[in-house]
Formats: sequence, structure tokens, C-alpha cells
Amino acid sequence: MDLANTNAEVAGLLTVFDGMKADEEIKKMVTGFPRAFCVLVLQTQYSANSGKFHSKYENYRVLVGNQAALDQAKAKLEEKVKGTFEVVLREQAI
Repeated sequence: MDLANTNAEVAGLLTVFDGMKADEEIKKMVTGFPRAFCVLVLQTQYSANSGKFHSKYENYRVLVGNQAALDQAKAKLEEKVKGTFEVVLREQAI
């Protein structure tokens, strides 16, 4: 994993996240959700045995709400939040 490219990608996604926080359509979509968040996690560990760094880059998407709004929120995240990360989707319709 090229951490310089990953850091540049994260910086670009910060702008996307800021835009999503200000988007009234998205706010209305997730109103009443007990949980609705999207988090980027980059973990890097150094192995002294191999002398190498190992990285894991994930995008956790946690959505808990009614099914119709949940489907809309998932589609919006898929549309707007793109990158080289692995998507970890946690959803529960209530």
C-alpha cells in the first residue's frame, strides 16, 4: 500500500464528508436513525520479524433505521464515498 496515495485519498474524502454533513437531503434521509455513520480506518503495523509494514484500510458504514431510508442512505454512500478501501457495511433495518 502506498501510504502517500492513501493519505491524499483521505484528504479528498474529507471534502466529500463535509459536503455530506451539509446536504439537507441526506440529513432528512437519516433523521430518526439511532445510528448512521461512515468512518475511515487506516491501521499500519510494523513487524519486527519481517521488517515490513502491514496496512489495513477500511470504510465502516453503520446504518440502523427503517428499510426504505436505509436503502437510500446506502445508495448515497456508494455514490459519494469511493476509494481504495475495503467497505465494511453494518446495517440493521428496524
